[in-house]
Amino acid sequence: EYNRLAGEAQSVEEQRKWAQKSEPYSQKAIQLHPTYKNAFLQQGNTFFYLQSYEKAIESYKRCLSLDPNYEDARNNLALAYRAAGQYYGEQEQDLSTALRYLKKAYEMRPLDYETLRLLGVAYGVSGQASLAVDFFRKALSQKPNQARAYYDLGAAYMQKGKVDSSQIFMNKAREMDPNLFESNSN
Repeated sequence: EYNRLAGEAQSVEEQRKWAQKSEPYSQKAIQLHPTYKNAFLQQGNTFFYLQSYEKAIESYKRCLSLDPNYEDARNNLALAYRAAGQYYGEQEQDLSTALRYLKKAYEMRPLDYETLRLLGVAYGVSGQASLAVDFFRKALSQKPNQARAYYDLGAAYMQKGKVDSSQIFMNKAREMDPNLFESNSN
């Protein structure tokens, strides 16, 4: 119940509060029944909400070792890999760790827009413009009505030195959402 409340929380602080309340109960459930897969799923969710992504990943993997076909655990593991990649890229500026986690998320969910977008960003920041273009193209194929996807691809083409291609995608992004350029000019 505490994890459900954490998932519905409107702020990070509220989410953390509920997840912290949940943690001892998942620990106790695992202690009482060490082969109960849902206890590991709940523990993983708790760690995810606490932004302890490595611990969440371990819990989801343990859950999957008990039931390799447990879809909730597979989905949550992919989300934890993606969140860990985003965290290490944005908060720690550790691109190699970010890419390691994002690649694992991509292996599990190769059509996930946000994973594709984050891989494009990570490759772009690391100076690998060709790979950034590849992943932004894949992201665009998943959300062809998303102005941000056109903008990101245009920026990657600019980084690659392909000005004409960049303009095509930037113009499409501007046509779809002129406000996108105002928020990115700051």
